[in-house]
Amino acid sequence: MHRLRDLGAQVPGAPEEVVDSRVPPHDLDAEGAVLSAVMVDPSAFAKVKDFLLPEHFYSEAHRRIFEACVEMTSKDKPIDIIQVATWLRDHDRLKQVGGMAYMTEVLNSAPAVANVRAYAKTVYEKWRVRKFIHACQEATATGYVGYGEAQPFMERYLAIFENIVWVDRPAGRHDAVKSSGDAGGNEGR
Repeated sequence: MHRLRDLGAQVPGAPEEVVDSRVPPHDLDAEGAVLSAVMVDPSAFAKVKDFLLPEHFYSEAHRRIFEACVEMTSKDKPIDIIQVATWLRDHDRLKQVGGMAYMTEVLNSAPAVANVRAYAKTVYEKWRVRKFIHACQEATATGYVGYGEAQPFMERYLAIFENIVWVDRPAGRHDAVKSSGDAGGNEGR
């Protein structure tokens, strides 16, 4: 029988809860491939910026590196390993991500830069599933400890689930990550 752990228990570097020591869905290779592509090819960031955000990364180190890329791009600064490392160092985060040694390891993950959007979509979809799992855990925990009236409780979590499934995408980015299976008329939801 599976029991929910204390909702405060976390995997180091990850904000989501763990059930019976199971690690939430993620793909560190895809995360590294996105970061490598973005630091190798100046045009790669433009291919993912319409839907990928730092919080979509499971790894705290990867989240910080991508956050640096987002911030640098917003200030029209070039993105490469030296520029990103400098930004991280200037913001006292380089050691948090593992230093230059880890930055070099990420850079050497050598993805096919042309596939950066596919890697980013994998990162994004894993985040959505983690968010859905978290909402399910929260609903379960609330259901056991005091949910109040049944109908408002269920409606609240139904709205949260629907938001994750249909709406929970950064503003204006719904179509950017829509898969071919979404074409069944769910656009208005």
